[in-house]
Order: sequence, then structure tokens, then C-alpha cells
Amino acid sequence: GISVHYLMLSDEARGLFHKAISESGFGRNQPTPLNVALGYGVKAAEANGIKGDGPDAAAALRKLPIIGRETPFPAATGLSDTTRPYPIIDGRYIKDPIADGYAKGRQAKVPLITGGNSNEASLFRPTVAQFDEITDRREQMLALFDPKKTGNKLQIINDLVTAQRVTEPDRNLARQHVKLGAPV
Repeated sequence: GISVHYLMLSDEARGLFHKAISESGFGRNQPTPLNVALGYGVKAAEANGIKGDGPDAAAALRKLPIIGRETPFPAATGLSDTTRPYPIIDGRYIKDPIADGYAKGRQAKVPLITGGNSNEASLFRPTVAQFDEITDRREQMLALFDPKKTGNKLQIINDLVTAQRVTEPDRNLARQHVKLGAPV
């Protein structure tokens, strides 16, 4: 879904598709700035004993095992941090965060289906401790996310995070896209 939104914003992809569907587009996630991503790359190389930035370093990096087998990227590199698997703002293909690009009206004017799934928060693994940290507007939150008064803190925080990370951003993008006169 994230990739679909970036294709919608890509000048290079303009005219290559006539409709789009984004499921779980996480429209308010922030892409990684290029300088931060480059720093992760240096840390990953150094963590694997690779120094420098020439052809020998590139060849050594290519020989590293694929993530998922024996991960070559320890947590210190930032690359195994599952909270940051976002695209990189490179200034050419990705110029803005998704919501910013849509707000500027830069997306392709094509029909769009966008949405998410229930309990998308499971991707972020919110905890009861996070629920317990919420003190501001607790009563309003409980009214919205626990209308049956179950008291199930984990379900409440899951529903809240799903609304924050998926539902609201999807609705925001849909509103921005309608402003272009494109069907959503």
C-alpha cells in the first residue's frame, strides 16, 4: 500500500496506470531522510567488517546473506528496527511524505481504492503499558474505543493505534484525492 501511494506521487510513473488500490497504505508514516539511510548503510557495513565505499566494499556487501536467514544487520544499525522500514526521501523518486504529497495535489488523478484492515496495530505490537500511559482524554478514548465497557486494555490500545496509523491516514488521503476530482 505504501508503494502504491508513492507510485501515485511519482512523476516517472505518471500515465503508466489508470487506477490504484492501496491496502494498508500508512499515509502518515514518515520516510527516512537520505542522510539517515546512508548512516544506516555505513553502520551495517561496519558491523560486518566492511570499510570504505569503493568497488571492493560494494562487492563485500553483495556477499552478505539476505535478511531473514542470518541477519547481517544488528539492531545497532537501525536496519533491523521494524518501526523504520519506510522508503527513503531521495529527492527524485520520493520527494515528500505521502500525506504531504497528497495535500499538495501531486498524486495521479486516477480512481483510487484505499483502506486498511481491522487490528492493523498488530504490526506495531502496542502493549497494555502504552494504554496505561494514556492520561489525557482517557474518558473520550474509552467512549470511542471501548463503547461496550469491556475493559480489555490490549484491544482498546490496538483499536486506538489502528485508528491513528491506518484509518485516519486513509481517510485523510481519500479527502485529499477527492479534492482533485478523482473518485475514491
